[in-house]
Amino acid sequence: MVLHHGNPEDLDFGNHVLMRNISSSQLLPWDVAMATSNILFTVWGFVGNWFALVYFLGKTELVSRLYQHINIIDIIICLAQVPVIQVLLTGRHPGVFNSSVFCAAWAIIYRSITKLYVMVVLLLSFSRTIAICYPFYQIRKGAVIAVLYIYLFYLGLRQAAKLLTGFTVIYSNDVAYCYPYLLPENNTNQLSDYQSKLMTAEYIIVTLETGLPIILIIVNFTFIVMKLIGSGQVSSSTGGQQRRAAVTVSIFTGVFLSCYLPLSIFFAIYAITSSMDKIDFSPSSGIFSDFTIFWYIWPFCECLLNSLNAGLDIAIFLARVKHFRQLLWQKLLYRIRRESETTPDGTSRFNMTSTSTGARLSVLAT
Repeated sequence: MVLHHGNPEDLDFGNHVLMRNISSSQLLPWDVAMATSNILFTVWGFVGNWFALVYFLGKTELVSRLYQHINIIDIIICLAQVPVIQVLLTGRHPGVFNSSVFCAAWAIIYRSITKLYVMVVLLLSFSRTIAICYPFYQIRKGAVIAVLYIYLFYLGLRQAAKLLTGFTVIYSNDVAYCYPYLLPENNTNQLSDYQSKLMTAEYIIVTLETGLPIILIIVNFTFIVMKLIGSGQVSSSTGGQQRRAAVTVSIFTGVFLSCYLPLSIFFAIYAITSSMDKIDFSPSSGIFSDFTIFWYIWPFCECLLNSLNAGLDIAIFLARVKHFRQLLWQKLLYRIRRESETTPDGTSRFNMTSTSTGARLSVLAT
């Protein structure tokens, strides 16, 4: 089914591309600001999470293993921003999203990985809550990681089920990325009764997938913060380490909630109002209008806040994980030292000095 509107410049677009009519100049300041910010967050988040992944690899503690998965997810999220940045800088033309295969793969991977991130944060905060309530209880690390991969398998089944029940993946210039979409049957503009029920069920499932973990994370976050406030100073070194770990997890969770809650709130409102069909959205109806939500809020919440969260994760690691900070500092000093010791012809002064010193010693030995 052809989605684009048939303008002369749209003839090269794929059948999965939906280009809504809007003046590019109307969105230009917003798109440039989002793209510029996204570039900064993406580069910082990608490089930082790569170093963090190297640091946490090989560590067997549960928290470290969960941080490894967070680093991997953050790296994938940062890579997924590249086509979105391209779209924002080219008047929201689809770019690489014009390929239906790439569009579908991007949508499935990105939606699954962002929801998996929520589960990792939930397991991270929940494990810290258990450690606070039951200090001597040994959490089975294998079971926690198994839950994570079972949930990932569920997310894959969910995406497959959506495609089998009539959803297709499209690119739409209003949101500037690809997403699953339920096309009306028989080239009409309205969904059939079956499709309306299917869409309502989809709204309910997605609301539960996004809302329920967030509620549990907020409960765990509140509990940890209250415990930290009421615990006072910890004298023993072991207790101090536990408290420091709890503070790090609470900061990490708080930053995540700040970046993820806007999407959850707006999606819940949009899903409820769309399912009940009691509010008539119009371009002049303010922040909850179709125009504002699709053209401005969805790209901001789905893409920019995710890359921002990936960048803030590294800031937390640098501020709270001493050994990670020392590792980066040592690598930076080593790099600067190597650059300063390199001669114009590309050889190292250190190697030249070592070679000449070795030659002198060999002459003395003879």
